[in-house]
This record gives sequence, structure tokens and C-alpha cells, in this order.
Amino acid sequence: MRTQSLPDVVPDAKSADHPASASAAHEPLLNRFCKKHGGWFVRHGDTELIGPFTDKADAQMALLYFSARLFWPNDKQLREFARHGK
Repeated sequence: MRTQSLPDVVPDAKSADHPASASAAHEPLLNRFCKKHGGWFVRHGDTELIGPFTDKADAQMALLYFSARLFWPNDKQLREFARHGK
């Protein structure tokens, strides 16, 4: 099972199509994922980067895993979590 990646750019809050309240809800995710040296990373706290992950979808899945289990997955745990949700 693959998840769809979040857009790399969130629309400007001042845009007529996207009210400020909707943009404010996405504010914590603006800088949560970054790509460095060919791999995707999850920002945890102000300075810690978790990764690298193969793609942005895997980085997002790792963040879901972390929020459910309170520790970061290894490669095998991430594949099983993505496949079975356990």
C-alpha cells in the first residue's frame, strides 16, 4: 500500500482560493519533510532529522508509525506497517 505524498508547496494563505484558517491548519507540516542528498527526512524537533527514506511517502508513513508507536521504525517495521497497518 502506498500513500500519496503531500504537495511540496502549500498554497499561500493570502490566496483567494485558500482561506487563512485552512492554511494555518497545515502550518506544522510545511517544514516537516525535506529532501537532502537524495533521501527524504522527517524533522523531529528543531534540529533532529530522521531518515533517510526512499521517497516522501515513506517519510510520511514513518511519521505515522512514530505517532502510533512513539519510536521510529527500521526498514522492516516500516514495510510491515505500510502493508498491514500493524
